[in-house]
Amino acid sequence: MDPLQIQIFASGLSFFVSILIVVFLLINNPRDRISQSFIVAVSLISAWAVFGLLSHLSEEIELSKSFKIISVIFISLLSGGIANFALTFYEESRKTIKKSYSYHRKIFYSISAILTLILISDLMGFSQLIVAGMIPDQTYVFSPIPGKLMPVLILFFFVSALYTGLLALLTKRNSSAIVRKQANWISGSIVAALVAGGTRFATWYEIPISPAIASLAAPIFVIGIFYAIRKHGLFNTKTITAEFLTFAIWIFLVFRISFAKTIEEQITEIILFIVVVVLGIFLIRSVSKEVSQKEELEKITKKLKNLNETLEEKVEERTQEIIHAKTHTDTIIKNLTLGLIEYDEKFNVLRINIAAEEILGIKKEDVQGKQILQDKKERRFSSIVAVLHENVTKNIKEFAENTQVHEISIDYPKKKDLEIITTPAIYSKETGKKTFIKLVQDVTHEKQLKKAKGDFLTIAAHQLKTPLSGVKWMLGLAQSGDLDKLNSEKKKAFIDQAYGANEHMIKIVNNFLGIARMEEGYYEYDFKKQDLTKLVIEMVNITRFTTKDKDLSIKTKFPETPLPEITFDEQKIEMVLQNILENAAIYTPAGGNITVTLSQKKKMITVEVSDTGIGIPKEEMDKVFTKFFRSTKALHTETDHSGLGLFISKEIIIEHGGTIDVESTEDKGTTVTISLPIK
Repeated sequence: MDPLQIQIFASGLSFFVSILIVVFLLINNPRDRISQSFIVAVSLISAWAVFGLLSHLSEEIELSKSFKIISVIFISLLSGGIANFALTFYEESRKTIKKSYSYHRKIFYSISAILTLILISDLMGFSQLIVAGMIPDQTYVFSPIPGKLMPVLILFFFVSALYTGLLALLTKRNSSAIVRKQANWISGSIVAALVAGGTRFATWYEIPISPAIASLAAPIFVIGIFYAIRKHGLFNTKTITAEFLTFAIWIFLVFRISFAKTIEEQITEIILFIVVVVLGIFLIRSVSKEVSQKEELEKITKKLKNLNETLEEKVEERTQEIIHAKTHTDTIIKNLTLGLIEYDEKFNVLRINIAAEEILGIKKEDVQGKQILQDKKERRFSSIVAVLHENVTKNIKEFAENTQVHEISIDYPKKKDLEIITTPAIYSKETGKKTFIKLVQDVTHEKQLKKAKGDFLTIAAHQLKTPLSGVKWMLGLAQSGDLDKLNSEKKKAFIDQAYGANEHMIKIVNNFLGIARMEEGYYEYDFKKQDLTKLVIEMVNITRFTTKDKDLSIKTKFPETPLPEITFDEQKIEMVLQNILENAAIYTPAGGNITVTLSQKKKMITVEVSDTGIGIPKEEMDKVFTKFFRSTKALHTETDHSGLGLFISKEIIIEHGGTIDVESTEDKGTTVTISLPIK
């Protein structure tokens, strides 16, 4: 093919495509900054293409030279225009405007303006700095002779093109997928145009490269940008294909009208042009409407997606809140120290917590979700049946309107006193369903404490009344003078009785004070290493002396090998031994036996006191070490005791690191064993 014809075709194509894009952008998106900058760049490319085309078509030599220089002038202008387009695309796509880039823009404008002024001077013949002249060659009518500043123009072209490609690549960073694709096509088109366009400068320096290659620079750039518009929505434009083709047909028909040879042909072409214009307008509107509807649908879809995501997030958040609240409530109910049972009006158990299971001796899986009626006879359900049905009234509505508090006693899993609080939980007017909650509290211990308080007051009053009465009676004798009338033996006997009553009263008071100090943590000990055997012998001898009027046999069993000394508080252990031996002597009938055994078992010294007394009932054995406890048989046998001896003894032995145990059989006797560590 003729290279000249290729150049003419390429220039014409560049001009035609550029004009169509400019018209298209002016109609569709005239206010967009990227569109505006691209319109300027493409307009300059169109001007460069048309003047290059005119330089080839003109038959006048001087006019052809002028057109060629003008086309060179537009090289400096389009270089600055393309750089401005790249800067604008970068700023708009990244949503940022930097001062440094505004300086770049000013630099490009300034260089472009200076080169343009020099080229205009060359055109007018005032200078030959860039274009020193024109020479004809086989391809072009004329080709520029490079002046001294021609390398500056060439360098400016390449720098502008490279700068444009660099900005297009920078735009890809942290951008959306569509912007990255647009930037790819822009940078690719610029690189291709740079390679093709650069070959034109080589021909001016008589380097053997086909000038037809250079003619492809503008079409490559324009077509690449056109594809970016069409495929990837550059300039936010979607309908370019339909409008571009429609405009091209209109221009083609205008040319046909211009070249018509007869009136009939012109009229035919005009009618055809009008019909095509009308159809084209309908086509463009239809495509635009379809694109708009598609865009609206995309927007609505996006909004619905965002709304759905937001709704899902809110539902998820609310669900998590509900789950958290339920978990929080379940945790509180589960760990509530009060027993909780939730049930409906048909006595279906809906919920039961751990405390209720423990108090009532039942398992959750045996009752939850099941109906518990009064006719449930199994012993394991007796407690929950008693709790649920204790306060049922015939009128459920009246029952539901009031919270009720009752006390009941159960004997499974063991005897307990319970306080029951019954309250309505939920009432639904729609379904008419009612649920209730029973809070169950074990008040056995509180009632025992209350009873113990009453027993304490009774015992204290009784215990103190007897010795105080004796002392009062003795003081009355002395006050009346009757004591002086008695002989010395009777007088001594009365004084001894008064002294004994006073000692007994002091002992009772000391016991009460000792308990108070123990509970407050102020009970002091004086630990020393000493012989326990010696103390046991002394306490046995005292017991023998105090019970000499009672026919009792008190025996001792000591090991043949002397026991080692151990560390203990002599006064406190003496009190323990006195309490144990005194109880054995008091509750063993005349003619009975008391045996005190002292032995070493492993690392412990053991004192065992056995009697053949009245014993303790089996059902009362778990109370022997509680304050003020006295067995039923003991109360009938001896009323003058406080029931504090074993309680105090246990506390003392525990503080010594030892143990105390009681074994007893009713009417057969009792054995009390204390063990103290050797070390």
